[in-house]
Amino acid sequence: MLVNETKGVLRTSKTEKKSDLVSAHTTRRSFATNAFLAGVPPIQIMKITGHKTEKAFMTYMKISESENAKKLQLHPFFNRMIVNSYSY
Repeated sequence: MLVNETKGVLRTSKTEKKSDLVSAHTTRRSFATNAFLAGVPPIQIMKITGHKTEKAFMTYMKISESENAKKLQLHPFFNRMIVNSYSY
């Protein structure tokens, strides 16, 4: 990957591997978000990422409103027919 840097008026270009440009933090966050969106239970992801509380884990996640809506649309709770057993 070509990386351009500017320091003052001096501009340089160099080639770097993408893996050298991504931090461990970015990798950890991406893994957690992608696993969550793929349906892996949060508690199991937390065991891998080392989060101690669900609150800390959820603030760490980066899920857009549209991604959340898609995930909810696919959830069985919102797709089953609820039958009302009351008779009037």
